[in-house]
Amino acid sequence: MPYRILSLDGGGTWALLQALVLQDLYQNRKRADGKPYSGHDILKDFNLVIANSGGSMVLAGLIENMSPAEIISLFTDKQQVGKIFSRLSWPERLFPANLLFMFKKLQGFGPKYSALRKLEGLRAVLPKYGNASLADLPSYIGKEELKLLICSFNASSKRAKFFRSDANSPNRAANVVAKRYPDLIPADPAEQATLAFAVHASSNAPLNYFDLPAVLRSTYPDTAQYYWDGALGGFNNPVAAGIIEAVSYPDVQMGDLQILSLGTGTAMMTREENKRQHQQYVQLGKLTIKGFRGMGYLANSLLDLVKTILYEPPDWSNYIAFVMRYGTPAGHNVQSPDFIRLSPLIYAAEHQHPRIRETVERLRKLDMDVTTEAGIDQLRACFEHWKAGELPNQPIQAHLSGSGPVCAIGQATYAEGIGAWRRLTGIS
Repeated sequence: MPYRILSLDGGGTWALLQALVLQDLYQNRKRADGKPYSGHDILKDFNLVIANSGGSMVLAGLIENMSPAEIISLFTDKQQVGKIFSRLSWPERLFPANLLFMFKKLQGFGPKYSALRKLEGLRAVLPKYGNASLADLPSYIGKEELKLLICSFNASSKRAKFFRSDANSPNRAANVVAKRYPDLIPADPAEQATLAFAVHASSNAPLNYFDLPAVLRSTYPDTAQYYWDGALGGFNNPVAAGIIEAVSYPDVQMGDLQILSLGTGTAMMTREENKRQHQQYVQLGKLTIKGFRGMGYLANSLLDLVKTILYEPPDWSNYIAFVMRYGTPAGHNVQSPDFIRLSPLIYAAEHQHPRIRETVERLRKLDMDVTTEAGIDQLRACFEHWKAGELPNQPIQAHLSGSGPVCAIGQATYAEGIGAWRRLTGIS
């Protein structure tokens, strides 16, 4: 029996791309009663769903039984988006935790949004199940055996954290401890977490985005656990963690897995960009002669460190997942027939039409917190170019040649990837 995993990357409002993929995949599929597929119907097509950050918002929309079109509105409707990305007021920016705002004015980094209002906003946009515990969600969805995981990072213990619907998961640390030390019942405050809180903890990108960690009161007096975006634990692309969770159940074999991994776009540095970066680096070593022209390299490096959570890179998790599923690439089908990765590769190749190159340049300038109408339009254009084959698909493994990225493992185009998943699952 196939065991299907849906993995949803983080990436802020770029997760709109995942909702557009689901809309494309399910737009012609009907239930037995003739009604279009809802979020619960889509979730029932899978045995395990794992998500991080922006992807956890897509998962929450599915749990809320939204259609893909309704999930799209979570990322495109100004009122909905404003509830999640609530900008800090001037008094809030003067709070000691937000002093980095001054650096934002100088070099482009520092917090912009209120974490506390994000949690309130999530509860507002998830009125049905936002306050439900994760353990209750599979029964609400109508598939008791469905496993749901939401990634986060516990800043208190400096460890990756997974909010699970299955309290009996073989990978849950408390269960492992209980087997080894039967008289010790470890308290896990995360068991109190609601869907809204788990998504809040997963999507709480630090430093350059939200001002404070997500806080969950502990079962111990006067203590709490603090959470940031799951990407800090190395799971912006959580597909490898999803595979580990799946095969930890004794009735699931590696050969049973069918995996759909949806990304939020990834960029590859062009040779021209590499040349500009090197010129900045060279100027940095000549500060005594050329003044501060090389300081751009330092500023960009600091900004890169702030955004490291997005530069995991996702290729790492994809490749590890591939090796876990198939073994080493030698002698195997490099198209990975049971592991489909779909994510646009944002790359400006020399042979591309000037219109596509302009789109790519605009996309590369967008941050992950795209909230403007113009920015959302650019993400929609990104999807259309990707779907049309004008932007490549992110391979599981790629090689950057002189003419651009070459697919070594995986599907080179959106059409190849979506077609492979349709054939694998029978979705027409």
